Amino acid sequence: MSMFDKWHDRCMVARGVVGGSKAMMFPLSRQWWNRRQEMRRLWRADALALIQSDEQNAYYAAQRLAARSRALGDRQGFYHWAKVAAEVARRSSVAEMDLAVVEAVAAEELSRRR
Repeated sequence: MSMFDKWHDRCMVARGVVGGSKAMMFPLSRQWWNRRQEMRRLWRADALALIQSDEQNAYYAAQRLAARSRALGDRQGFYHWAKVAAEVARRSSVAEMDLAVVEAVAAEELSRRR
């Protein structure tokens, strides 16, 4: 029995799915993993596009888009742009990241939408 199988069995027991079928679990896990990888590619691509357009203000641009999505009630959009902002922070050493500016951007976007 492989290490993965042992881990999988422990997880199934912990979740109370002792009689669960591994044949059903792997395709679902693969689908989830593929979707997750595709989301990461999108975050990376959007972050690189913002960095290429204006590297110094790329983080603020992503935060502005996140705040706009939040103000519109778009939960998935908010999550996407927040992850893009995190990706910009990881990839760029030039991007400015001042919390006071981010709070001002968020307040401005929220006041526009009300």
